Parts: sequence; C-alpha cells; structure tokens
Amino acid sequence: MDKSPKMNILYKLSFIIMILSVVLLIAAVGLGYIMEKSWPVMVLCCVGVFLCLAAIIMTMLSKPKKPKVKKTKIKDYSEEDE
Repeated sequence: MDKSPKMNILYKLSFIIMILSVVLLIAAVGLGYIMEKSWPVMVLCCVGVFLCLAAIIMTMLSKPKKPKVKKTKIKDYSEEDE
C-alpha cells in the first residue's frame, strides 16, 4: 500500500497561521458589535488579512517531503561460484 507524502514544516506552520487569522477575523467581527470605536476592529481585521495572505503564500511555496528509498544490499554471487 502506498502512503501519501507527508507535508513539510512550512505547510504545517501555514495551516496554524490560517487558523489564527480566522480566529482574529471572528474576534474583529465580535468586537465590532461590542465596541463603538472602529480603530481596534480595523487593526484586528488588517492583521488577520495579512496573516491569511502570508499563510496562502507559505502554502504555495511548501512542497511534500520526498519518500525515503530503502537501499537493499546486492550480493555478488559470481565470487561464490569460484
């Protein structure tokens, strides 16, 4: 059975940053309803959008890990015949 290739640390880090950006955007919407000032909400939205863009770029640059090839030792039978 062939396993799918595992992703590298850049992909995992971009996934965590993407989740963080979604949390920041939800927090910005929640603070927008609670607070009357728009400045903190705008800062949270901008940080969330910047993190989302960074995560997308990191995901596009990440490549799957190459599977390790098992090396087998080849025995030379021609020497044993002599």
